[in-house]
Amino acid sequence: MLSTMSFERLLAAAARFEREVGRAAEHQSHAQPSDWSLTPSLTRELLASMLLARHLDLLAHQLRHEGKGHYTITSSGHEANVVLGRLTRVTDPSILHYRSAALQLERARQDPTVDGVLDIALGLVAAAADPLCSGRHKAFGSKALGIVPQTSTIASQLPRALGLAFGIDRARRLRLSGSYPADAIAMVSFGDASLNHSTAQGTLNAASWVVHQNLKLPLLFVCEDNQLGISVRTPPDWVRLRLSSQPHLAYFHAEAWQLDRTYRAAAEAVNFCRREQRPAVLHLECRRLLGHAGSDVDNQYRPREELEDAEAKDPVLTAALASIHARVMTSAEVLELDQAARARVARAGEAARAASGLATREAVMAPLLPNVERVGRAVLARSTRPDRATFGTLAQGLNQGLAELLDSCPEALLFGEDVAKKGGVYGITKGLAERAGSARVFNTLLD
Repeated sequence: MLSTMSFERLLAAAARFEREVGRAAEHQSHAQPSDWSLTPSLTRELLASMLLARHLDLLAHQLRHEGKGHYTITSSGHEANVVLGRLTRVTDPSILHYRSAALQLERARQDPTVDGVLDIALGLVAAAADPLCSGRHKAFGSKALGIVPQTSTIASQLPRALGLAFGIDRARRLRLSGSYPADAIAMVSFGDASLNHSTAQGTLNAASWVVHQNLKLPLLFVCEDNQLGISVRTPPDWVRLRLSSQPHLAYFHAEAWQLDRTYRAAAEAVNFCRREQRPAVLHLECRRLLGHAGSDVDNQYRPREELEDAEAKDPVLTAALASIHARVMTSAEVLELDQAARARVARAGEAARAASGLATREAVMAPLLPNVERVGRAVLARSTRPDRATFGTLAQGLNQGLAELLDSCPEALLFGEDVAKKGGVYGITKGLAERAGSARVFNTLLD
């Protein structure tokens, strides 16, 4: 029932979109063209990806209603993150918020072998053919698109993103093969509620600390601020105040219901990270159109005025109307895009319904075990000490094991407080900094 209520609201939003776009056609020839900084082709492609994301949200709730799908956290209201799909590259490793359908769909334009719509649809039904999770879960991500499949409401993706950004420069310093391009950046997106988790605060502090040491850290934090953590409200102006006061962290701001301005602000943030190889945050204000998920009835804690404001700031609708008023697109062209998105998602939905899932424990584990075994064999094959000496203490054994790993895997790093010259509080890393060099064994802040 709860999922059905969300489905009905999405249908109402689709009807409102068609009604408002059709009404705009009546005034287009008489109105003065408004300012709009995006080219017609760029506008069309961004709006197309946003519409695909919206129709995938509809599909998610429809599949749930049919008993074929279970994932009902939607991207509705967050579709302006589409601009980051255009402005970043497949060589920019990214970890995305769970409302990032438009971003992933737009980035998929960079690789014609990826069918972003079908991939997401397969994830909605946990199909074994899903190229990302192989039928175990729904997540945004794609190896071909450089999107790492990890997200969380408790910000656990942020430390990993910091590691990705640090590794971009460190891999180049170590002259490792397969390093990222010289101007690559890492990107991570998260919600305003996640910002208040200690994991997020620790990551932001660590990012500042790294830059304070005059080290490179090309990392773009994207806070998608919809002012709600499920039902708990974020205090007014808290996100701006918290993020803009972080040392060594450049701050950029945009409102999702103004797509052209969002594009400019995002471009400034991305370009800053590329040029300076330093961290920045894009504070992207938006409004969540539905509950947190299909099981959440948000009109129990959001007054009617708030829901109406969210509908008025629907980024898909406002982008369409603004492009019409600017005479960049006609009403008929926008509606044609909408129909094309509806048809494409419908085809992906039929393919998803026909796809089979995982039926046995062995099938669930099959894609995982080969990777575990492969990595283990690779490390053993590269080890410089296959004969395995006998050690007097556990600490000595750990020290030698770490030494073997550093010798055999040139991409391995060892870092933490006191691990370098001191050799760890208990001497377990003693001598390793001298053995592998300061670029691979180094001290960090406590966290």
